[in-house]
Amino acid sequence: MKKFGTVAILAGGKSSRMGFDKQLIEFNGQNIVKRNAEKLKEKFDEIIVVTNNQQFYKDKEYIITIKDIIFQKGPLSGIHAALKNSSSEYVYFLACDMPEIDLSFIDFMESKIDNEEIEICIPKREGRLELFNGFYNKGLIPRIEKLLDEDILAIRNLVYSSKSRIVEIEEGYGSDIFLNLNTQQDLKDYMIRRK
Repeated sequence: MKKFGTVAILAGGKSSRMGFDKQLIEFNGQNIVKRNAEKLKEKFDEIIVVTNNQQFYKDKEYIITIKDIIFQKGPLSGIHAALKNSSSEYVYFLACDMPEIDLSFIDFMESKIDNEEIEICIPKREGRLELFNGFYNKGLIPRIEKLLDEDILAIRNLVYSSKSRIVEIEEGYGSDIFLNLNTQQDLKDYMIRRK
């Protein structure tokens, strides 16, 4: 099995704060998820989108769409589904509401996985874990299934119960790559900044 080569975009959330399905966000006439997937093709052989709206990606033959295997359990179940379907040992995870990606940052995070014991490699910025923009290993599947079964759904529980490498990121470094568009105000602010 290949060590790296798979990226997963989680797009199955309820989007309650945004008011519409966040995977449909467009900027400059382009859907953000599809635009990011196009860029991610430069690095990854396999692009997985975990979504309940598989029809939306029919025009992108290189995108593999899957649904949660264990339903109604939040982002942790999306991580579980992507790991189960990945053809690589490690999967890089992003969320559908993250409009900016940086392939050099992904290379940087990959370089931090320097031994086989590391199960999770994620950044920490300004004192906060960035649960997406990081790698998770297929070996986590049994532990995730146990957490899901026990309704322990916070991803931090997985991070702290695993062999995790938490990479401290300097303040201000690539701040846009950690941006999440959670609300319509977030989206408006982003569009203003990007004009």
